[in-house]
Amino acid sequence: MTTAAVLTPLRSERTALRGVVSAPVIRSGRGPSRCIGCTGPVLVAGVAGALSRQLRPGDLVVATDLRTDTGISRSLAAPLLFGAVRRLGLRVHLGPLLSRTRVVFGRDRAAQAESGAVAVDTESAYLAAQVAAGQTVALRAISDTPDAGLLSPGIIWRGISALRALRAAAPAIDQWFAATGDRDVLLANRPAAIRALAHQAEVVLVADTTRSPDAARLAKIAENSGRPAYLVADPASVDLRWLSGAATVGIAVGATATSDIGRQLADCLAGLGQTTVHEIA
Repeated sequence: MTTAAVLTPLRSERTALRGVVSAPVIRSGRGPSRCIGCTGPVLVAGVAGALSRQLRPGDLVVATDLRTDTGISRSLAAPLLFGAVRRLGLRVHLGPLLSRTRVVFGRDRAAQAESGAVAVDTESAYLAAQVAAGQTVALRAISDTPDAGLLSPGIIWRGISALRALRAAAPAIDQWFAATGDRDVLLANRPAAIRALAHQAEVVLVADTTRSPDAARLAKIAENSGRPAYLVADPASVDLRWLSGAATVGIAVGATATSDIGRQLADCLAGLGQTTVHEIA
């Protein structure tokens, strides 16, 4: 059975979330060599340094993938968490996160920016290596930037700004936690199959990029079966609250949707726990 947890490397990060999240928060410790005993998806929450000059102190980053000098691991549920944070009205970015064994300064930070990563920390990717592939999401608040580093004046206030941003994202963290779990995913792209899907699924996502009449018709089919149905243009438009408690999720692909959006959505759900995908003909 999937058991999710929130990991905070530093005591200050755990303190920032204490009392505002209902998910269990575990202080994992700073650095790359920490071991955890989690059996399900994890969310790593903390501060990070910006590599991109587009980021400023207090901005939030959701990692699309978690990188080290030797490898990359995908974060399958990243678009779902990104959408949840964005709906809170917070300034959030979606991009690669680099983890290094030590704090990155000066020229080394400039060199790492060339990798395409938008931010850097010392834990996320190393913690992800201890969890099932794809089931780690990282939410990091920017405390320092290329132009205002860790050792520059004002770092205390920038750090406070980052921790406040992390605390403000607490509702999204709780939404992620409530949506985690093992589930069956049903895929269909024909009206007859969608009727069968709607009778089995607890919630139906109708994937369509244009909100076409066809998509509205598919959603109506699901609703007529007594199931909640939601039109989604892309994974980030899926509200995590729709998935809470749903052990079976249907994905109906509209005629005008991109050919792979059904699989993209299924992949995102796999980041929330073990999934079994069934294609309904």
